[in-house]
Amino acid sequence: MDGSLEAGNLTNSTEHGNPTVMGGFLLVYDSCLILLSVLIMATNGIVLLLFTLKPRLRTKTNCLLASLAVSDIGMGLCGIPTFIGCNVTFIRGLCVSSAVSYRFVAVSTMFHIFAVTVERYISIIYPLKYMAIVNRARIYRTITVIWLTSLFFAIVQLSWVNTSAWSPQTATQLHISLIYHSIGAVTCFVVPFVIMVFIYGQMFTVIHKQVTDIRKQHVATESNSFRPIYTELRAISVFATMLSIFAFCWITWYISIFGLYVEKIGVAFVDVAEVVWMICDFLRFSTSFLNPLLYTYLKYDFRTATNSVLCGWRERRSGKIIKTSQINETQCSLYDNYEVTHC
Repeated sequence: MDGSLEAGNLTNSTEHGNPTVMGGFLLVYDSCLILLSVLIMATNGIVLLLFTLKPRLRTKTNCLLASLAVSDIGMGLCGIPTFIGCNVTFIRGLCVSSAVSYRFVAVSTMFHIFAVTVERYISIIYPLKYMAIVNRARIYRTITVIWLTSLFFAIVQLSWVNTSAWSPQTATQLHISLIYHSIGAVTCFVVPFVIMVFIYGQMFTVIHKQVTDIRKQHVATESNSFRPIYTELRAISVFATMLSIFAFCWITWYISIFGLYVEKIGVAFVDVAEVVWMICDFLRFSTSFLNPLLYTYLKYDFRTATNSVLCGWRERRSGKIIKTSQINETQCSLYDNYEVTHC
């Protein structure tokens, strides 16, 4: 198979610089991946459930986060199972599916975070123009473009790679694949990352200036004056954290891909232990689990909605317990009366 597809499964081929072929089911590692897959689907499912049940959560920002949650569910539903299946069975179809899922989630996550970042940037830097620039129609179009672009980058490589056998590429195929991965790394990782670093720097600077101005205008500043600013600060801090975690976990994937092509042209690449590749794979998968945790428990509106649902569940549960207790007391009373009457 084409090396670009194999790069999705770094633990299953010696062509990646790994000294051993990983065949069979690794009990501890693969069990952890299966558990992670379940957690990914559960946490992102909760996000979508909250988004559906709570109308106040259906903001423009959260529409993008809900779309990201759907993308992350795909990693738990398809990406991890096919990854394990490929490493265990080496079935070509599973390996191709795993590699496509890898690429799709890599592009989709970066573009979703980029879209959220730009949306928050407009809200903070151009608040008076925000409503005119950002509307739901444009948000929906943005989501559509993200999904189509991610899908295109994921499957376009199938048009020239050899998916019928684990065979070496021709020089032409290697050249095309190298161009493809170079364009993908630049447009889907490097450029968005650099732009977002600049944007977050500007947003934090503006918020810091707003806090300073408020403190100058109010000798005895009330906490309510800072609440909207601190809420916004917490939100962009969450998104900045998501970007940092994603970049840290996925940069090894891009490095490994180029390392593969360096080896194919006869240049020695850094020899990395098998366990390191396994850890890197696990960290990349874990971003789909960490994303919903970050904005569910750290983003104010999602955290409030989560607490509201939990409190409602506890109240209903306690109400049922009280009601059941009352029914039992009534039944006991009727039973006692029955016994007295018929003694």
